[in-house]
Amino acid sequence: MASTLFKQLSTLKSMSPSGKGITTVLKNNLRRNKVFRPPRPKCRGVTAKKGKLIGIRTDNLFTRAIRKKIRIDPSNPSHDRCHNLFIGLKRRGIKCVRSQFRVSKPELGIWTDIDAIGINGNMVYVIELKCTQYTLEQHKDMYDKSCLNKHKLSNGIINTERNAHALQTGFGMMALKTLLPNSTIKGLVVVCTCDGAKMYDVDPYFSDEKHFQVSSLRPQLGSYVKTVQFQPLPKRKESLDVIAMMLKKHGYPFKVLSSFSSKYGSFTISVSAKAYLVVALCLSEGGVGNKKQRQLSDDITKLWLDKKKKVKVNGCILEFSSGTNPVHHVWFSPRSHLPG
Repeated sequence: MASTLFKQLSTLKSMSPSGKGITTVLKNNLRRNKVFRPPRPKCRGVTAKKGKLIGIRTDNLFTRAIRKKIRIDPSNPSHDRCHNLFIGLKRRGIKCVRSQFRVSKPELGIWTDIDAIGINGNMVYVIELKCTQYTLEQHKDMYDKSCLNKHKLSNGIINTERNAHALQTGFGMMALKTLLPNSTIKGLVVVCTCDGAKMYDVDPYFSDEKHFQVSSLRPQLGSYVKTVQFQPLPKRKESLDVIAMMLKKHGYPFKVLSSFSSKYGSFTISVSAKAYLVVALCLSEGGVGNKKQRQLSDDITKLWLDKKKKVKVNGCILEFSSGTNPVHHVWFSPRSHLPG
């Protein structure tokens, strides 16, 4: 079972980015652009610039080690954090298979790069790597302290460093589950301090979709002048098969509701009883420009308002060319997920 899972993960294809990155959503939408400022101990030499540099170096080293491009040297001081990290994973029986693996949830308009994917038996681990300049004891002392600028996130969860890390990992768990529906997926946050590493299991509670359905992700409700004519739904089975394949790849069923075929986009599909996807078909001339994006957003807003704001609506543009591969570009509206 483990070897089969290893092979499956080794050949698993990453997803296309759709909308905003999870860190941007956390900063701009969940924290409402309020700077995260928990109570911190005063320590000489601790700066944001230095912390960012340490994080980038450790992350790069971790990625290269998983891809077997470098060996971690315990005698090299610059490898200390990664050495402690791999020791902790080994103690848990976790073997890393992939690094910087991109996943997304188009219906939410969010994507992320998972730092590492590991396995232990038949369990898959989404691993989120974090670094801090503080000691292990200092880190533990402030990990659960809430932000002084904003006590709660816009989804109601307490604004602590632990919860922010858990939400990032939880989104990765939820998105990876769409690619591995039959696997048990767990989340693990690893915090590398200046004198050790601490691992935290992530509660499945943080992988619930409701935590990421925030009102600030909706588009600006406005009226746009209709200047774009989307292509009608093709009648040829070959073209329909290509459209179905592209939508299925992004997690959408291909069920055309004929009553919506001309009113919103080129056609609309029902994702669930209260969720819709407006699909716009375009020719390749001119690319997916601002006018097409604005028109799609306008159609999305119309459908949402016509449904009395009780449904969730997303949208995508499929851009066609006349070659052998008809669809060569897929664009998902990054701010079109309208909560009910």
